[in-house]
Amino acid sequence: MTTIVSLRAHSRKSADELKALYVAGVDKFRAMPGLSQKYYIHNPETGEVGGVYIFHTREAADAYLGGPILASVGERYDVDGEITLEVVDVDMTLSA
Repeated sequence: MTTIVSLRAHSRKSADELKALYVAGVDKFRAMPGLSQKYYIHNPETGEVGGVYIFHTREAADAYLGGPILASVGERYDVDGEITLEVVDVDMTLSA
């Protein structure tokens, strides 16, 4: 069963600093067991940043959620306020 993790927060980092962080983490995420896809998101008007992660299994998503990468998000992204985290299981997919 596919599981989607959505993480959002407000960052004090500039767009250039954010892009550097994204690029620096590519190999780490490519090597992450069970990760199918990752989308980096950024709304420059509000400062909201985040990621949408598509995992092959709930177990892989849970491993990410309990791991060191997620635990360091606040400091790495200079988060202002709370981190919003949503985890959902996919019942069915439709590809266009």
